[in-house]
Amino acid sequence: MFNKHLGANSAIMEALETPPGIGNVATTGPSHATSDDFTSIDCCSPVAKYELTDNSTDHSFLLMDAEENLRIATADRFRQRLKCSDDTKIKVISIFGNTGDGKSHTMNHTFFGGAEVFKTSAEQSSCTIGVYAALQRNMDVLCLDTEGLLGTSKQKNRRTRMLLKILAVSDIVIYRTRSERLHSDMYEFLGSASEAFCLHFAQALQSLPVPGTAQTLGPAVFIFHETQHTNPLDSSVAESAEDQLRKQFDMHNHKINAFSSLRYIGVQTLKHLATDYSKLRDAIKLEIANTTVRSPRHPSVVFKAMNALNTKFSGEITEETINPFPEQFFTCPVRCEACNQRCQRSMGHMSDGDGHMNQNQCNYQHQYDNKKYMCEKCYNKGKMNVVTFTTQTRSDSSWSGLAKYAWKGAVIDCPTCGEIYRSRQYWFGNKSPEETAVRSIIVHAWEPKGPTHSAQMVLDKVSTLGDALPKLHPNAVTGWLADWVAPSYWKPNSEIINCHACKKVFENTGLLKHHCRCCGEGFCHACSMNQLPVPARGWRDPVRVCNICYTLLQKQPNGVPGKKILYIVLHIYTYKFFFLIGC
Repeated sequence: MFNKHLGANSAIMEALETPPGIGNVATTGPSHATSDDFTSIDCCSPVAKYELTDNSTDHSFLLMDAEENLRIATADRFRQRLKCSDDTKIKVISIFGNTGDGKSHTMNHTFFGGAEVFKTSAEQSSCTIGVYAALQRNMDVLCLDTEGLLGTSKQKNRRTRMLLKILAVSDIVIYRTRSERLHSDMYEFLGSASEAFCLHFAQALQSLPVPGTAQTLGPAVFIFHETQHTNPLDSSVAESAEDQLRKQFDMHNHKINAFSSLRYIGVQTLKHLATDYSKLRDAIKLEIANTTVRSPRHPSVVFKAMNALNTKFSGEITEETINPFPEQFFTCPVRCEACNQRCQRSMGHMSDGDGHMNQNQCNYQHQYDNKKYMCEKCYNKGKMNVVTFTTQTRSDSSWSGLAKYAWKGAVIDCPTCGEIYRSRQYWFGNKSPEETAVRSIIVHAWEPKGPTHSAQMVLDKVSTLGDALPKLHPNAVTGWLADWVAPSYWKPNSEIINCHACKKVFENTGLLKHHCRCCGEGFCHACSMNQLPVPARGWRDPVRVCNICYTLLQKQPNGVPGKKILYIVLHIYTYKFFFLIGC
């Protein structure tokens, strides 16, 4: 019977009561542990963020701590710690699973006849932090006991990376689960392990200049599933348990093509009965004897592969806290049209009179017109006065404001500071408003808005000039007003003499001028009968487009013809102004 309290220096008792597979073998170095055996592989390793526990027993030792530091310095010391000779060849078997599912107990009973080679505990706190190693000499197997998943560790991402590296150097992997039904965390972990092996570990192992490290396929995986009240998966002629597992992996969108094989071993253990490990033990023995995919390796090769992966994939890792509170269940579902961020207010806030809100920065999208201006002087004084381009200031009369607009262009009028910017203040060298008078801000575009040249904008501007229009000639007003409220890329009506496509003359022929909403040129009705949405210009619904743009939009729905910049000379505005007033 194995003595759990066996002393480390009791040489006679060790020879009599050593667990199965553990014994003294002549080595080239000392068989006892030295202080250097537990030196980190990285001499510049950061100081541990918390106290690192070591639950080594007389026949197992801490191989990698929770900070991902190898506790053995060299391959020779690794072999000495295992107490094996130079010509020994071993396979690596590691075990994974959730904390408290009995991983250490499973390793002890499967490989060491129930002896407590790996420490077990009935306490709530986990007894396996990091990775522990022990050599099963009769089977030539290096057993690795790993830290459990779903534990209370504050470094979950670091722990997962450590486990994936251990899995990559393993020849056989046991996933131990003691649940009535298989949970999604198993599929996620093994799926992530397969993806990591294909994308990162396989290439890293193949690049090592050490014979026997290159592996094209990952380890063989055994899922050891123990239940009490439910039946394990059952294999039939039509479908095996492994086929059922593969379907579940596909259903969870996880690929396991990196693993050389997948085996399912299910046992049902009734209450007060001991777990039967015989099926698992027999299956493991067959896989150890199988050398078609992976052959045994020298301990030094195993250590160098482990050290290489640990060196390559190390360093700080972000530990993001995931908020389990399901905010999407209760927050407003509306998203910003420009940046796709979600409103942060609760559902139903509109009925309470509160608008949509998101405190994160938005992105500017010209089609949503989500750039706003604030008066720079007011902003510096702590006031948030939003300003816009208008035709006249608050102090101007309708007639004088219209005259100033025709001569000096649009104006930005602050309710506190008054006129702060004119688009044509000088003959030349006019600066943009952002350079002199305003501060631009990007706001969220919550509701799907029409283009800035929508019908609502037309109505707003018509009402602005309502009291000035009666003083102007009706025929002059029609074309001028249409040009004023039209989008900036539209060719002015006064410049449209012929149809841009068929060259028909509009003057004195009764033909109506129509603007293509895509290119902005003027066309007759026959050349612009088609309708399509023009999202790049802000038209979401089908609108009038010319035949050329119709063909373009069918091929590229978001396409826009090359924009033409109209250089309008000042005397043209002067001529237009005097024409409007009848001079």
